[in-house]
Amino acid sequence: MVNSNPKVSVIIPSYNCAQYISEAIESVLNQTYQDFELIIIDDGSQDNTKVIIEKYATDRRIKYFSRINEGVSSSRNYGIKKASGEYLSFLDADDFWKPSFLQAAVSLVLEGKYDWVLANTIRLNVDRSGINRAEYYYEDIKLKVKKYGSLILVLLLHGTMGLVHGSIIRKECLLKNGILFDENMDGLEDRDIEVRLLKEVSRTGFLDEYLTYYRRVEGFTHLTKIGGTRRRFDLLYLFYRKYKMLYRNLGLKKDLSNLFWKLGGEYIFTCKNIFFGVKCIFLAFLYCPPTDYLNNLLKFTNKNYNRIANSIKR
Repeated sequence: MVNSNPKVSVIIPSYNCAQYISEAIESVLNQTYQDFELIIIDDGSQDNTKVIIEKYATDRRIKYFSRINEGVSSSRNYGIKKASGEYLSFLDADDFWKPSFLQAAVSLVLEGKYDWVLANTIRLNVDRSGINRAEYYYEDIKLKVKKYGSLILVLLLHGTMGLVHGSIIRKECLLKNGILFDENMDGLEDRDIEVRLLKEVSRTGFLDEYLTYYRRVEGFTHLTKIGGTRRRFDLLYLFYRKYKMLYRNLGLKKDLSNLFWKLGGEYIFTCKNIFFGVKCIFLAFLYCPPTDYLNNLLKFTNKNYNRIANSIKR
């Protein structure tokens, strides 16, 4: 008999991921911990994702929903609303878990009374032909925290902590605070929700084991489909502006200035967008001490010397 009130609701959004989704689904179904439901949302895929998912339709642990394409944030939010579990765990359709992930995460949650438990992640790089490369990138959350000083600093200065592929979180933490994925963000939505969650989560635990896999496929990223490099810079710009007060309140004005210097260079020399480049440089000046103006301008010039020279030659 299937438990109508499972401990964990696992949410997989999918868009045109037929090549990998079976591995994601089976990595959940084969968990040593079995008190879960699996919610799969097909976000209007144009490949044969639906055919593959329907092969698992007889498994009563699975709830399957097919929708028109509304984006990954909308799909995750839809899954949250359909979830019956006390805890939520997100998994993208091209990622997968080791069989012991849920068991280890739930055990740590109950042992330490944590709201949010994160596991270390192995990033698996895949070339365009679909063949796994030899290198693996090990993301150790504890080392990141040690380097930057706190989880919030990891998010603001480094990037996401892996909510969407390597953690479980108490559903109440999201619902009681009205926290959902921002459906206006088509990238960096995981980093964005993690910042908001950290303001509300009181206890966070870490698994030392590497129990989750994040697959990075060359030429097959969400941002590639929506505008590539330029779109990523736009999202970073919006992120930095959205949380500028948080950077300032945490004493990170100088770090924010450096981030805008870097972003300004990318706009100017990678995207050939002078307007946004100058806008970022203006913000970089705004957030750095006046005594650093000349020094930062020299650093920017030295760092981008070759790019400036090549532009002049043209």
